[in-house]
Amino acid sequence: MIFTAYFDESDTHGAAPNAVMVAFLGRALQWQRFEKRLAKLQKRYGFRVFHAKEKRKTGDFTGWSDEKCMALISDLVALVRGKT
Repeated sequence: MIFTAYFDESDTHGAAPNAVMVAFLGRALQWQRFEKRLAKLQKRYGFRVFHAKEKRKTGDFTGWSDEKCMALISDLVALVRGKT
């Protein structure tokens, strides 16, 4: 069985004392389902790429209400948990 993994890091480009790393692992079919569901969220909310650092409502998130931001976060958490 072949798996694909995606890794991402945060706070490794500056003088921050902490770093965060996350990884997702799945089979091809799982990634296909994930990407399809993510595309639906991107269309529904109107964003192309999600970067946690844009929590300051910049880029695609300019003008968003706090409620809309929290709804997206909730939907992304459900997506990662496989609950969508």
